[in-house]
Amino acid sequence: MPWSPKQTREYHKRYYQENFEEMNARARERYLANIEKYREAKNASARRLYAKLTPEEKTKRAEKHKAKRIKRQYNLTQDDWQILFNMQDQKCAVCRADDPGVTGWATDHCHTTLKVRGILCPACNKALGLVKDDPTILTAMITYLAKDKS
Repeated sequence: MPWSPKQTREYHKRYYQENFEEMNARARERYLANIEKYREAKNASARRLYAKLTPEEKTKRAEKHKAKRIKRQYNLTQDDWQILFNMQDQKCAVCRADDPGVTGWATDHCHTTLKVRGILCPACNKALGLVKDDPTILTAMITYLAKDKS
C-alpha cells in the first residue's frame, strides 16, 4: 500500500533530521568541486533579475545599497548623513562645490577611528587620499605653492 502525502512528508522530514550532517557535507563537497559553476549561475540569475528592473527601481536600489554601506562602515544612518550634509549647506566641506559630478559625494572619515569628518566632492576626497590625510604634507604643499607666487 503506497504512503499518503502526509506519511511521505513525515518520512522525508525525519530522514533529513537524522542525516543532516552527512547531507550537508555532501552538498559542501559538491559546491566546492564546482564553485565556479555555482557562482556563475548565481551571477547570471542576479543579472537577469537586475535587467528586469525599471530605471527608478535601479536608482532606489542603488540608494538603498549606499545607505546600508554607510551604516555598516561608519555607523551613520541616512538621516544622520543628510543632517551632516545639510550642516555643510549641501556643499563639499573643503572646496564648497555643490555638484559632485557622476561619481557622487564621498563620506570622508579618519582611517584610524572611522569617525566621519564630513562630506566631500570626489576631487577633494582624492586629494586628501593622495596626501595620506597628513597635515604636514598639506602644509608643505601650501608653502611650495606660496613660494612660487612670490
